Amino acid sequence: MFNLLQSPQITDDSISFYEGDTFSISFNIKLTYSDGTEYNLVESDIIKFKVVRGFDGKEIYNEELTNNTSNVILWTVDEDLSKLFKTGFYKFGMQLVSDNIKTLIPPTEIYVREVI
Repeated sequence: MFNLLQSPQITDDSISFYEGDTFSISFNIKLTYSDGTEYNLVESDIIKFKVVRGFDGKEIYNEELTNNTSNVILWTVDEDLSKLFKTGFYKFGMQLVSDNIKTLIPPTEIYVREVI
């Protein structure tokens, strides 16, 4: 009996996929001020999305995303980007850069599984 896992697989604290896979993930961002008022992204907001290797912290991917006025951030792992992810452990994070830097997603684990 085989126990096959969907790819990518997303849990509360990690993303995992098989080496060489291509996919897109949507992050629905809900921001609120301390007084409870909602904040919606505007065209001038910059979202920094960064991935580092887990064992040495070396940056392998860094992108600045703009024009995210729908509060949905789309991360697409195409064939070229997928080649950067060898079997192993990585961390990614996402920050909103406006008048202040706000962490949207704290360092979160990515596991890339081996394909035989």
